[in-house]
Amino acid sequence: MDAETPDQLAAAFAQDEDAGFALFRDLFFAALERRRLAECRDLLAALCRRDAARLRQECRYHQAILHVEQGALDPAERLLRDLLAEQPPPAPPLQARALLELGYVLDELSQWDEAERLYHAALARYQQNGDPLGQAKARNNLGVLARFRVEQRDVPPERRSDHLRTALAHHQAALALAQAAGDPWEAAKSFHGQGMAHSLLHDPAAAEAAFQEHIARCQALDNSGDQAISLYDLAAHVYLPQGRRQAAHAALAQAIPRLQQAGDDLSLAEALTHLGNLHAAQDNPAQAQAAYAQAVGRAESLRARVTTPTARAGTRALLDAVYTAPLTHHLQQGDAAAAFNAGERARARTLSELLSSPDIRPRSAVAPGLLAQRAALRARLEQAYAADPPPAEPAELAAAALADLERRIELADPALAGLTALAPLTVDQVQARLPAHAALLSYVGDADDRLWGVVVTRHDVQAQPIPTPSIQWLRAYLADHIDGSRRGILTPAPGVPYLEPPRQLFPPLYRTLLAPFEPWLAGAQTVYLVPHGPLHYLPIGALTPDLAAPPPLLAAGRRLVYAPSATVLLDYCHTRPPSSRRGILAVAPQDDQLRLTQGAARRLAEQGQTRHGRSAALLGQAATRRALLDQAGGYAALCFLGHGLFDPTYPMASRLQLADGPLLAGDILAGLRLDADLVALAACETGRSQVLRGDEILGLTRALLYAGAPSLLVTLWRVHEAPTRLLVERFFATLDPAAPDPAAALAAAQGRLRALTVAEARAAMTAWDELSPAAVETQIAQLWQMTRRDRPLQDDAPLFAHPFFWSPYILVGDQPPGG
Repeated sequence: MDAETPDQLAAAFAQDEDAGFALFRDLFFAALERRRLAECRDLLAALCRRDAARLRQECRYHQAILHVEQGALDPAERLLRDLLAEQPPPAPPLQARALLELGYVLDELSQWDEAERLYHAALARYQQNGDPLGQAKARNNLGVLARFRVEQRDVPPERRSDHLRTALAHHQAALALAQAAGDPWEAAKSFHGQGMAHSLLHDPAAAEAAFQEHIARCQALDNSGDQAISLYDLAAHVYLPQGRRQAAHAALAQAIPRLQQAGDDLSLAEALTHLGNLHAAQDNPAQAQAAYAQAVGRAESLRARVTTPTARAGTRALLDAVYTAPLTHHLQQGDAAAAFNAGERARARTLSELLSSPDIRPRSAVAPGLLAQRAALRARLEQAYAADPPPAEPAELAAAALADLERRIELADPALAGLTALAPLTVDQVQARLPAHAALLSYVGDADDRLWGVVVTRHDVQAQPIPTPSIQWLRAYLADHIDGSRRGILTPAPGVPYLEPPRQLFPPLYRTLLAPFEPWLAGAQTVYLVPHGPLHYLPIGALTPDLAAPPPLLAAGRRLVYAPSATVLLDYCHTRPPSSRRGILAVAPQDDQLRLTQGAARRLAEQGQTRHGRSAALLGQAATRRALLDQAGGYAALCFLGHGLFDPTYPMASRLQLADGPLLAGDILAGLRLDADLVALAACETGRSQVLRGDEILGLTRALLYAGAPSLLVTLWRVHEAPTRLLVERFFATLDPAAPDPAAALAAAQGRLRALTVAEARAAMTAWDELSPAAVETQIAQLWQMTRRDRPLQDDAPLFAHPFFWSPYILVGDQPPGG
C-alpha cells in the first residue's frame, strides 16, 4: 500500500462517509484479488476506527472476508452469523453480501444444503436490490456448488448430468450479469466454472476452451492466483485424461510457484496432488509420493487453522482428494502398511482430537445471553415435539433455528479454541497395541470410489480390493433397505406386518465384504471393524453366507467390536482406566407407547444390586434429564431403555426421550461426564450417525464417547421392544462383575436371541409382571407373524431368527480383554 493511501482514505471518510467507504472497498478488493493480505489488514484497521454503526458492521463483514482468504473459516463464520443476527438487522445490501459470504463459508465446510439455501437467499436479496454484480456472484457460487457436489459423489449417478447442466446455466447467467455490471473479475470466474462443468460432462474440447479463456482473462487482469487455478485444473481435467502429460507438466510447473507466492494453501495442496497423480501415471512412485507428502502437509496446515470441532470436521470434504490420492497410490503399489497409515490419517481425526482433550468443557464460558436464547428455543422445540400430532413445519423451523444458534454458541465458545491437532496412530503403533489373537479390519475408499479392506494383525498387514459395488452404489442400496423403498426386508415397511428374509442382502454382502479377508480373520478371537462411508449403517459382523447358520464373526467365543478409527479405539478406548465406580444405573422414562422398559430397568437394578452391591433405577417421571446428567457419573454402567431418535438433518439434535423432554446429543456432549466402563442405549437408532467425509460421525455415539464411555452398546435401526428386553437382560446377566467383557457378552446374547425358541421366549416373557398370559400369547403371535406370516405357530421353532431382531445391536469401542 502506498504511503499516502491511509491519508487519502482518512480524508475521503472525513469528507463523505459514502465516498470514503467506496474508496475503501475499491482498495480492499484490489489488494485481496492480488493476495496482498497485509495491505488488506491495514485498510481494515482504518475502516474499523470509524464510529458509525453501519461502518462497524462493514468492519466485521470485511474481517470475515479476510479470515476466509487466510483459511480461518470458524472466526469468519462467527462474525457473519452474529452480523446477520443483529437487531436492527444490517441494511439490505450488506445483508445480501453477508448471506453470500456465509454461504461460501458453509460450502467450504461441507454444509452444502445450508450453503445452497443461503446462496438462493442472497440471490433473491440482490434481485430485490437491483444489483447485477451481486447476482453474478451468487450465480457463480451456485454453479460451483452444483458441480462440487457431483465431484464429491453427493449426487446420485442418474442426476449427475442434470446437476452439471444446472451448474453451466448458473455460470452462463453469471457471465451475462457480470458483463452487464461491467465487472471483468466476476465475468472471468464464470469461465473457470464452465471449464470444470464441461470436464465432468466429458467434453474436453469445451472444457479446454473455457479454461484457456479464463487464463487469458486473468492474465489481462494481472490475477496470477486465479490463473494458476485454471492452469492446474486444465492439467488435471483435460491434459492428463487425454494422455498429454508434457502439457500437464508444463501447466503445473507454471501454477505451483504462483500459488506458493500467493500463500494459497488449499489451491497449492490441490495442485501438488495433481502433480503427484501425474508422476504416478508416469510410473515415478518416489516423485509421486514426494508431491503427495507436500500436498498433505499443506492440507494439515490449513486444517490446523480451523479450531472448532464442527468446522474442522467439515473441512475434510474440501480436502478429500488430497488425502485420498496418496492412499490410492499406496494401494495400487501394493504397499498395505503405507496405505493403512494414509487411511488412518484421513479418518475421524476431529473425534480423536476431541477425545484427547477431556478437559474441554463446551458452553462453560459462553455469554449468558446466548444460553438464554438457547433455552427459549429448546422450550419451543419441545412444545412442537410434544404436540399430537406434531406440527411438521413449526418443529422443523424451531429445529433449524436451534441448530443455527448451537453453531453460534460453538463458534463463540472459548473452551473449544483449545482443540489441538493430533497425530494418528501408524501401523507399527497399532500392531504393538493390538491385543493377542486380535485382527483389525479397516475399510477405506480410493479415488475411484472403490472399497478396499486393510487387515492388521500383530505380525502382518494385508490389503485387498473389493471390486464391486462402488461406494456410491452401496450407499444408495443400504439407504433404500433401511429408510427407502426396499424396507420390508431388513427393517419393517410402513403398513406391512411382515418381513422377507434378507437372502439377497446378507449372503451377497458377506461374500463381498468379509469373505476376501477370511484367511486373516479366521484365527482371530477378537475382530475390530473400522467401517467406511455407508458401512457405518450396516451390522457388518452379522453378515453370513447362510441365513440358517450363525454369522462367522459372532461364532461362539469370538469378540466383535466396531470403532470410528484405529486411533480412537487404541489411543482412547483402550487407554481409559477401568471405572472406579460399581453397579448399574438403569433409566426408563414414562412412555405410554412402551410397556416393558420400566420392568426391564427395575430388574437390571435389582440384579446389579445383588451382583455389584450398588445399583439404581430411574423410572417413570423420575427419569428426567437433570437426574440422568447428575447421577450417571456415579456408576460403572449406564443403561437407557426408552425412545431414541436419530435426526439426519441436525445429527447433534439426535435424542433420547426422558420424562421431561428430549436429551440431545449436544446436551450430552456439553453436560455429561462419566466414569463408566459401558453405556447401553436400548432404544431405536442410537448408533446411527451422520457420516461426514473422513468418517467423522455426528450423533449420540460421538457425544457418549466424549462423555467418557469407552464402550457403547447401540442400535443401527428401529428395534422391537420385546426382543430388546430379552437381549439386554441376557447381556447384563452374562457380564462377569470381576472381569466384564461387553463384546463377549453381546455376542453371546445375540446368539441366544437368534436361537431362542417360541417356547423359551414364552417362558421368559411370562416372568414379566407387565404382561398377562394372554398378552404374552398376543405378543408371541405378532412376533411370529412378522417373519412367518400365516404359518402355524411352532413351539420348537426360533422366534427371532430374522436379522431384524438380533443384528442391529453393535458394540462401539471396548477396553482390552482382561484390562
